[in-house]
Amino acid sequence: MSEKERRNGSRQESRCSRNRCLLITAIVLSLIGIVILTIVAILYIRSMNNWGDDGNTDEYLRKLVRQINDNSSSTWKAKFNKFGVKNRSYGFTYTRNSTAVREVVGELQKFFDSDAMKRHIQELADYPDSSLPTNFDARLKWPHCPSISRVPNQGGCGSCYAVAAAGVASDRACIHSNGTFRASFSEEDVLGCCEVCGNCYGGDPLKALVYWVNQGLVTGKCSFFYDDPSLAYSLYPRGMTVSDSNAEKTERSKVPTIIGHFNSTAASPLSLEQIRTIIKKEISLYGPTTMAFPVPEEFLHYSTGVFRPVEGFQSRIVYWHVVRLIGWGESDDGSHYWLAINSFGEHWGDSGTFKINTDQMEHYGLEYETALV
Repeated sequence: MSEKERRNGSRQESRCSRNRCLLITAIVLSLIGIVILTIVAILYIRSMNNWGDDGNTDEYLRKLVRQINDNSSSTWKAKFNKFGVKNRSYGFTYTRNSTAVREVVGELQKFFDSDAMKRHIQELADYPDSSLPTNFDARLKWPHCPSISRVPNQGGCGSCYAVAAAGVASDRACIHSNGTFRASFSEEDVLGCCEVCGNCYGGDPLKALVYWVNQGLVTGKCSFFYDDPSLAYSLYPRGMTVSDSNAEKTERSKVPTIIGHFNSTAASPLSLEQIRTIIKKEISLYGPTTMAFPVPEEFLHYSTGVFRPVEGFQSRIVYWHVVRLIGWGESDDGSHYWLAINSFGEHWGDSGTFKINTDQMEHYGLEYETALV
């Protein structure tokens, strides 16, 4: 074979090799494109399913608001909230440190075994039920504490647990000082410095209150801490997940509680009315607590009145929410309601506050937490 023929053959092989490479590259790129389109299609379909009703969430929620306001037997009025959402799976996750959470549970047990808690429980037991008023508002009992009336706005961060806990801490510190301490504690301190409390996807107000007891909280000035609280505690029976966030099996630990103590020493399990009486004593004697409850879609559009979830609300729960409980009252029909301050700003609800009848929510295990100064 001549030198010229060899060169021609080499060029042909080189062209074939390049063609094969181009073909393989085209096939790979096509497969990648198909995979990307498939993923996008799946995400779109899931998004449409989550938002439901032909994807028209806005109209769905407006219809829900109209149904509430057109119902003559409704105990509350709704106002369309452009920030309202439908029930959906958000898929938010955050890392949980098992060792750190177990330390919190240990701290709570230590608090509960303390002499201060024993005295506190005895004071609650000794306070006559008959001394509790039909209606109570912490803002009226402690007018020298401006933090009680403060309506925060958590914005787009799911920090309700931090906002409510910092608010309760501010209120109780002021009440304990007879109004000489009037600053507001920083929820950003809880968000940024407490390793186990949570993040903008949610968290636990009880852990935040333990953090206040152990570490203190700033009031916006990094050099000033208030670290006088003696113990943090839960009023209502609850558990706490102690397993790591990536554990195959979820492990929960019981948390000692005020109601749990009274239940264990009573001749029979406490009734709902007896449980509420204990919580009322706590608020009227020492100040606000936090309250965690499941939020149905319609709650986000609350305007005035006593909120009661619409029938079938279980399928419309969007998330759990934590607020600051400042009082209670009795409706015209004799039913009980809690008075609370939300963290959606003063333009939401009744100037940032709301009344809620929790009868239909009790089986979810509502949570009430606070700290003793």
